[in-house]
Amino acid sequence: MNRRDALRWATILLGGIVSPGTIRALAAEAKPNALSGSFFNPVQNKQVSLLAELIIPTTDCPGAIAAGVPEFISMMVGEWYTDTERKIFLQGLVDIDQYCQQTFQQPLHNADQSQLTEALSHFETLTRDYVSSQGPSLTIASTDEDTPFFSKIKELTILGYFTSEVGVTQALAYNPMPMEYKSDIALADVDNKQWAQY
Repeated sequence: MNRRDALRWATILLGGIVSPGTIRALAAEAKPNALSGSFFNPVQNKQVSLLAELIIPTTDCPGAIAAGVPEFISMMVGEWYTDTERKIFLQGLVDIDQYCQQTFQQPLHNADQSQLTEALSHFETLTRDYVSSQGPSLTIASTDEDTPFFSKIKELTILGYFTSEVGVTQALAYNPMPMEYKSDIALADVDNKQWAQY
């Protein structure tokens, strides 16, 4: 599986608007180094895992953790994010942790499901108030590295999940070798799933 091709396709899920870090990962010929998986400290890794699983939970398909999304997020933040993007992401983890401590009297990594949902919803609300300095017409060629934390973690979670083997083969309809051309397939025939682009 060529993950860079998968990343290109997955940007469609985000309307073609992706972060500068994602654009660099798409354009790069070199693979990230082996240290990228350990970019976050253990507490940050736990926080990222909890938030990613909240965004894409386990249902009839495996969730974000089973798909390796936390490791993908660590790689993207550690290897491909700009200093500005990385600072916003790391500060977002601090901010959401402080929100949990002030609101629930416990850190993010000890919060229960309803508390995590409330905290993430709060930060989603803050994102709605964000106005890009680059104007309303962002495209894949013109993106904003100053987007808030919630936008960043949501983008990375979606990209990480739908470019993983789990996302492609279990969450999407996947036929690795169709052996025939079918020009028109009813959506009902694929259990209402979007087709994987492989």
